[in-house]
Amino acid sequence: MPFFAVLGWVALGGAHGVSIAGAPPNTTLGTLFWAASALLLVGPGCLAGYRLWSLEHRLAVALPVGLAWFALGRFVLPAPGVPGSIRSVAEAVASLPL
Repeated sequence: MPFFAVLGWVALGGAHGVSIAGAPPNTTLGTLFWAASALLLVGPGCLAGYRLWSLEHRLAVALPVGLAWFALGRFVLPAPGVPGSIRSVAEAVASLPL
């Protein structure tokens, strides 16, 4: 799971808005890596608890945790220059004249 999280963060431009070797951020690849990271975060626990809890109870925990992890990595952590990041949207809104 940490491997895919790091790959997603690097593909999305990391903290500086630049991917590997100065390439622009790749939002598609970064999104795929963060989705894989979220699945690997909650998937093994869901599969391991199949005899202990029903599917509804496992999904009641796994879905919010997985979605929060994906949203954090895809929209909150990327640098301001990455399309779709919350920081780039906030900077765009802040620069609008009132």
